[in-house]
Amino acid sequence: MTQWTKKSTARIFHDFESEPALEGILVGVEHGVGKYQSDVYRVETLNRGTASIWGNYSIDEQLKDIKLNTLIRVEFVGKTRNKRGQEMRIFEVFEGGDEE
Repeated sequence: MTQWTKKSTARIFHDFESEPALEGILVGVEHGVGKYQSDVYRVETLNRGTASIWGNYSIDEQLKDIKLNTLIRVEFVGKTRNKRGQEMRIFEVFEGGDEE
């Protein structure tokens, strides 16, 4: 008899405050999510399953040309203020390549 496992549709968001880097395969992007119509990126990690990342200007600009199923690493660098005085979180995104 077949064993069925219910798959959750809930997003588990990565907490960059407690763990400043996330590494894994970029497996999906959702556009226009939530009150601010943000992008949400899904990353399949090696040890925790799928984690989601809210997009912001810093992340969106760096991920826009990276194809799905690419190994990435997203690192929280710090915070700054924009021209309107709003706090912004700054990230660096790295794309994995073949080891030599």
